Amino acid sequence: MAATGGTKNLSAEMKEAAAKAAQETGVVQTALDIVQLYKGDKVATWEIIKKLGEGGFGAVYLVKDANGKIAGEYALKAEKASETTRVLKMEVYVLMELKKSNAKHFCDILDRGRANGYNFVVMTLVGPSFDRKGV
Repeated sequence: MAATGGTKNLSAEMKEAAAKAAQETGVVQTALDIVQLYKGDKVATWEIIKKLGEGGFGAVYLVKDANGKIAGEYALKAEKASETTRVLKMEVYVLMELKKSNAKHFCDILDRGRANGYNFVVMTLVGPSFDRKGV
């Protein structure tokens, strides 16, 4: 990954690196591999409100704390737990390293773990979907 003068191209570079890693390891998720959750489902203490989107590495859901201890809505990403598929683990590592370096404009991780045969991470929402803005 080439160094940039700012964060403008970082997202594209991260996606490129993840795609390259997936290609090199032969890890490509199909629709059957993507964890499907539905409104009202619970993942640890998080309740699914709705699906926000789905991509090559999994699905993202809008969630809230089912216990009401943490106010607000957050994003939950999930992937099937597998020895070969560790994209989510890599993403969590990158976000935690960015947080240590005081990088701005990245989401905070609230929770992570494994439930019902899949790994998950809960993070702050970072803004509206590009799909909804017509970008």
